[in-house]
Amino acid sequence: LFGRGRDGNFYAMRRDSSTVAQISPDTFAAIAARPFDWRDTVLMPFSIVDLAVMRIETPIRPPLADPALTLNYSFLDESWTARQYGEDATARLNTNAANELLTFMEGLRVEKWLSQASPAAKRALQDPSFRFTAVFREVDESGDRTGVREASFDLAPASRSGFNRYYYGRLAGDPHFFLIGLESYRELTRPLMEGD
Repeated sequence: LFGRGRDGNFYAMRRDSSTVAQISPDTFAAIAARPFDWRDTVLMPFSIVDLAVMRIETPIRPPLADPALTLNYSFLDESWTARQYGEDATARLNTNAANELLTFMEGLRVEKWLSQASPAAKRALQDPSFRFTAVFREVDESGDRTGVREASFDLAPASRSGFNRYYYGRLAGDPHFFLIGLESYRELTRPLMEGD
């Protein structure tokens, strides 16, 4: 618990404790007050054991043929298959790059969670430049398969300038926006197909 005393100083006390400690005004001001400020920065917590499909769309436009890259993953034999433009593209898939993307996705962290009322993020995401979708196998405590779960997010540049360093994002079904940096965006959009 935090508060300000009649003397103007700031104080903190743990629940179930009678000890009160004085804290500096800077410490008090630095404490996050909004619930999303306390949110874990890992964007999509998952285990590679459960991954079944990754779908990568960039850029997002009504296509003549579907340019999205769909990757199917088998954890048991650590193998990939790929489809693009409605055809089998497995022979062109750089499996090392796909494995690196998978490792990157497991630990992908947002720079910051934003309010659901962020007008700049809302406006930018009306025209996303990247969409990532993953399908995960769900199992119960005994290891029996119970179904699948889909998770996806869109990204859009925070600025149309050539010097843009941040991207707005939003998980499907989540009210809050987030920011990721340019390096994370570059990792997500690295070519996975030979010859791209």
